[in-house]
Formats: sequence, structure tokens, C-alpha cells
Amino acid sequence: MGVTIHYKGRTKDLDKVKKVVEYATFTAKNLNWEVIPIEQDGYIVEEIIKDKEGNVIYRFKTFYDKETYEKVGFKKGTPSKRIGVIINPPFKVESFIVAFYKDGDDWVLHDSTKTQVWSEKDLGNLTAHEIIANMLTTIKQTWMPDLEIIDEGEYYVPLTKEERKKFAEEHKTEEYRDKYINLEPFNFERLIQNQLGSARMISALASALAESLPEGWGVETPTWGIKKEKK
Repeated sequence: MGVTIHYKGRTKDLDKVKKVVEYATFTAKNLNWEVIPIEQDGYIVEEIIKDKEGNVIYRFKTFYDKETYEKVGFKKGTPSKRIGVIINPPFKVESFIVAFYKDGDDWVLHDSTKTQVWSEKDLGNLTAHEIIANMLTTIKQTWMPDLEIIDEGEYYVPLTKEERKKFAEEHKTEEYRDKYINLEPFNFERLIQNQLGSARMISALASALAESLPEGWGVETPTWGIKKEKK
């Protein structure tokens, strides 16, 4: 296991959805990270977490593609679809998924990525962690001001021990809880500068906006596409 970045937000604006996906794709490709466009039909399922006494402590919605939904045997899902990209950094890091599913009138971005960082020895993973945190920050500042970002590595926003404790009690297993609550923040800036000597390049890429896309550049699936118009 390792630290995780959680993120969730929603928007009614499909144009913003496309710009977020454009930005994530453009940044990842310039870092030579693998980018896989996705467009899926599926279902939204409400899932419930209960404590040992059976009391509901957390409710959340999850999108399942049609094949997975039918294979698992869900019965009460709401038809939906999802569009976006799966980004795979060249390190032992979970995929960074920037994909929105349709929930009523809203497009919802709700996922997490585990960067597998536990100490300052995991330099490649720390690099990926910083880039992903910067990308989410740009998405929040530019298109989705209500995007909630919970960064267990505390690169995005340092949390107090009490805030970490509250989050852990709501979301973490008992086995993981104490380790997360007592996790010390990493010095990302020093680590990135020492390891790569390219912090300025990373910061510039992570702060790139959709308007920086080359003319005519785009991402396409068989039935859905993003294209920057030529001026």
C-alpha cells in the first residue's frame, strides 16, 4: 500500500468536461505517459459502507461499465455513460483516471490513484505524485472550483492530525488507519529537484491550460471526439 490522492467533483458543463480531458491528455502525452481514451456505457450503483453494528456511515455512487455490471449481477443501477482518459505513468503507480460519468444533469469526476509512496526512497513515485497533484490543482483552479482533493501525501494541502483522523475514521480500514493518521509529510520540492533537476519543466507542464493545445490537435474514440479548432 501507499499514499493515495482522492478527488471528486461535478459540473453540468460538457464543454468543461472536454477541456479537462484535453488538458490531462496533453500534459500526460508531453510527459510520455500512456494515455488511453475511454467511452463506456454502463450503470451508476449506490454503495453503502456500514460499521460493525450495521449503521450506515458512508454512501457513495460508483460507475460500472455494462460488462462488469452484468458480470457482478447488480440489479438496481441507473443507466449512464462515461467519457475521458486513463493515464498510466511509467512508474509502479496506479492509473490516473480522468473520466466523467453522467448522473442526471451532472458530469461527475470521482476517483482515486494510489501512488505507492511510503518514504523518501520512492523517488519515481514521488515524481508521479507531484505531477498528478499539480494536474488536479490546475483542473480545480481553471474549470472545477468545487473539485475536492484529498492528498494523503499532503503535497496538495497539508492536513492537521485531527483532519487526517477524521478522514481516516470515515474512509480507512482499521489496519490502515493508524499508519495514515501518523504519516509525516514528504519534502516533495527538494526530492524532485535532487532527483530530476527538472522541477520547472514539470511545473510548467502541470500548469498548462487547454488553450495551449496545438491547433488541430485532438482526442477521439469511434463516436466521441475533442478537437481544438484552428484559428
